[in-house]
Amino acid sequence: VDDLLWMRTEGLDIAVIEHARTGLIAGICGGMQMLGHLILDPERIESSGSTRGLCLLPLNTTMRQLKVTIAGTGQMIVGLLFGQPVGTIRLHGYEIHVGETSYLGQAQPFAEVIRESVDRTETVTDGCMSEGCRIFGTYLHGLFDGDDFRHAFIEAGRAYYHLTPAAELNNWGSNRQ
Repeated sequence: VDDLLWMRTEGLDIAVIEHARTGLIAGICGGMQMLGHLILDPERIESSGSTRGLCLLPLNTTMRQLKVTIAGTGQMIVGLLFGQPVGTIRLHGYEIHVGETSYLGQAQPFAEVIRESVDRTETVTDGCMSEGCRIFGTYLHGLFDGDDFRHAFIEAGRAYYHLTPAAELNNWGSNRQ
């Protein structure tokens, strides 16, 4: 919430909203929360109160005491990224956040994620995409470490802006292992 208030003080909220009219936006974790309609912080966990988000994704977040720290794998639900077809993309990363996000009626989920911890495994819907899939948000940190997602992200962004395909895409994620 405080980061969003700082953005407003600096006028960056207006710049992001203006860019969203025709551009591409990705929000991870707190970035996704800021792209929503409301960030509620009734217990003042991360801020001095609640605030209106940028209203670019149909979601609200309520800050909670419990911090989520868990690994996750999954796949994108919609085979589109930035309005470009990308097929089925496997995702992996981790969540580390406070806040419980609720999705509004028209929300289009970004991914289905399997959260794995020592004592349980659960499948959850993660994140949200805007109509036209130009804006998305997710709780998955480390998303760009996976070659498949990173390549799809680059290719979809280049296609959206009518740029020629990348001459080469490095598989550094696979090479690191």
